[in-house]
Amino acid sequence: MTWKTIGKATALSTLMLVLAACSQRLIVSGSTSVGGGYASSYRYQFTDPSLYSFTNNMAGVFEGSILRSNSVPQGQVSQSDFAAVSATGMSWDGMAYSLASGFSTGSFQSRVFDAGNSVPWQTVTVKTTTPLGLLLPDNSALEKGFSQNAADMRNNILLLHMNEAAGTPIKDYSTKKQIVAVTGTQSASSGRFGFGSFFGGQSRSVSSTNDLIVVPNLVGVNPAAVTVEMWVKTTATNGSLFGLAVSEAGTNNGNSNFLTARDLSALQLRRGSATKNTGLSLSDGQWHHVAVTWSVVADVNTANVVFYKDGLPVYADSLPNAEFSFANPQYCLYVGQTAQEANGDGYKCQRTDNAIYAYSGNFQDVAVYNQALTPTEIMAHFQRAAASLTLGIQTCSTPNNCSTSYTTVPASGSATFNLPPATAGRSFQYELNLTRNSLTTPVRISSVEVGPTHYYAGAQVSPVKAITYQSLTGFNEYIGINNQGAIRYQLSGDGVNWYYFDGFRWAPAGASLANANTGAQMNAGIQVFGSAPGQVYFRAILNADGAGMSELLGVEFLGQILNQ
Repeated sequence: MTWKTIGKATALSTLMLVLAACSQRLIVSGSTSVGGGYASSYRYQFTDPSLYSFTNNMAGVFEGSILRSNSVPQGQVSQSDFAAVSATGMSWDGMAYSLASGFSTGSFQSRVFDAGNSVPWQTVTVKTTTPLGLLLPDNSALEKGFSQNAADMRNNILLLHMNEAAGTPIKDYSTKKQIVAVTGTQSASSGRFGFGSFFGGQSRSVSSTNDLIVVPNLVGVNPAAVTVEMWVKTTATNGSLFGLAVSEAGTNNGNSNFLTARDLSALQLRRGSATKNTGLSLSDGQWHHVAVTWSVVADVNTANVVFYKDGLPVYADSLPNAEFSFANPQYCLYVGQTAQEANGDGYKCQRTDNAIYAYSGNFQDVAVYNQALTPTEIMAHFQRAAASLTLGIQTCSTPNNCSTSYTTVPASGSATFNLPPATAGRSFQYELNLTRNSLTTPVRISSVEVGPTHYYAGAQVSPVKAITYQSLTGFNEYIGINNQGAIRYQLSGDGVNWYYFDGFRWAPAGASLANANTGAQMNAGIQVFGSAPGQVYFRAILNADGAGMSELLGVEFLGQILNQ
């Protein structure tokens, strides 16, 4: 027997696109008539998913007229995904996974992602509806990507994350790029955001150098509206949070502190020589978010001052605005000590060098704004750090051997986690653990993206309707230009029993790719299959290589085919 062989043309998919563009041949789904009720060819195109059967939910997806292998589930979360995972203290609120009402902790384990073969897993990005465990954004930005609690930093003039290593200069992350100096000893310790933070104020002698941070020339201050905020942790009963001073170089006006917050066990707010005793304490050894807003009122002689603790306004009063004035005011900021104008020595301000006002404890995310932040903004800044998440991962050689043993991965920035280089396997699973310090803090997960995108191997697709033929003489496949995987085929006369061509005959097909044919092998054996009248189904197996997709534009049978 002589078999007619129709080989697959080189770069055939590109050729077909060129032909179509030149209008030399219009290929549509259906038959090319040759009379007598039969056609010389019938081409399947992938425009209507309802005309095809997918052997599992990991099979292909239709995009236009292209059949592509599906990617591992990732991205937007859904109720069906949530129903499939193991969750504790979590709920589905219609849009996102969230910590359930009344729960301060929660966790869930994802379904097992099966790529079909061993692939590298490199990143996990967790997207939340609110900033979650994130430092305030840099470069005076208007934060994007959150539907709640996004920070507006456009009036930020100083931002010190204080996550630098010991001995490393403190950096200002605002657009002002203020000059920042460290006096005394800078040490690293556990920060509020999981980073190292500044540890200050160990000295207790007036004659010794206290540990503190100084911004000697704080530019951009609005004398009518200021906010200073920071995260602090201390057990000290004495000490100062900050001192903001104002002066004019060469002028001796004595005690010209613009605004100071000191005495940690009974907090005082001070402007010039006027002092307000709030009675508030911060010396419990816990992290607290604190903020002080200053805003001049209509008569310009007084200003409202509000102290916030953990997002809430806990003290409000007024202070005089006319205590002092300068024609050319210059400002400086001390973090961890009070400040005042120098005594006529040409410097605009200096620390007080009073040992009882030297701070001992931790700082992080110190920020200054040339506006009075609103209560809503300050609560949002507290809530972004009042919750946190940790990620655990595991890879498995098969979907069925994933255990409950997860390796914790530290966040690499924002909510993106870079996985260890050796993280590879056929299957992947993650676990998120969430914690919040306040039950009012919203914790909502809107998507979890696992990268890079991986594609399922072995996805199987077949038409639900067979074609009827008098004889078959050829088989063509049209491969997409983005195809990176092997595409194999099997044939069936009834849609139940499947066969592959072994070089001599059509043998019963198993589940492996070894029991499936390339397009060229199909073409070589199609006359044997179609030597007598009958009907035929095909099955396309999209065996993506994991990192790249399989892409199929069409399948065509040649011969005497009954018009469909």
